Amino acid sequence: MNPTPADLVGWAIAIVTLLVAVWAAVFATRSDRAARAANRWAAERHAKSLAPRVHCVFSTTGPALHAEVFNLGAATPSTLIFAADMGQMWSFAGSFPDQSPRGHLFQFSPLPMVKTTGQRRIIVSVAKDIEDGWWDNQTGKKIDDVTTYMNARIGKETVVE
Repeated sequence: MNPTPADLVGWAIAIVTLLVAVWAAVFATRSDRAARAANRWAAERHAKSLAPRVHCVFSTTGPALHAEVFNLGAATPSTLIFAADMGQMWSFAGSFPDQSPRGHLFQFSPLPMVKTTGQRRIIVSVAKDIEDGWWDNQTGKKIDDVTTYMNARIGKETVVE
C-alpha cells in the first residue's frame, strides 16, 4: 500500500509540529530557569537593601565606655549592642533614621549586676530593619527569634559570682 500525497503531507505536518513542540519546550525550560534565577537575585538584593549594617568602634577608655556607631546599611528603627569592658557589661540602644557614613558618638550604659570576662569587645549586636526583621550586625545574617538568640549569646559571656 503506497502512501497518498495527503498522507505524506499529514506525516510532514506531524513531524514539523513535533519539532516545534520540542524546540518550544527547550526554550520554555531555559526561560523558566532564567526567571527563577532573576527572582532569586532580586530577593537577595532586596534583603541586602533592607539589612542594617551597624558598625561600632570604641573611641575612649576610662570609667565610661564610649563608641562611635555607624549605620552603613538601610534605615534602622532600633539597634541593641551589648559590649564587655574590664569585667563589666555595657549596653547601647539607639536608632538611625537613614544611612549615615559618618559615625555618631554614643555613651554606653553600664549593667552593674552583670560581670563578664575578657577584654573590650562586642558581645552581641543586633538591629531591626524597616520590615521588623532582626539582623546580627557581626555576621550579617537574619535572626528568627531575637530573644533566644541574645540570651544564648549573652549567657556565654556572663560570670556568676
